Amino acid sequence: GGVVGGGSRAGPVVTPHTLELTPRGRVILQLAPPETARAYLPPEYRPGRVYSDTDSEK
Repeated sequence: GGVVGGGSRAGPVVTPHTLELTPRGRVILQLAPPETARAYLPPEYRPGRVYSDTDSEK
């Protein structure tokens, strides 16, 4: 059957988009200085920021 691919969408909570951002974000933080990293990473990834705070800013 076509089980492959069908269950993957409803199964994991993590999306492919986040999987790509995670490794890239770590590389940027390691290679580039904090100031440069802030320019590439969205507000959610900025240090000292909480996910709940981003909602209030929007």
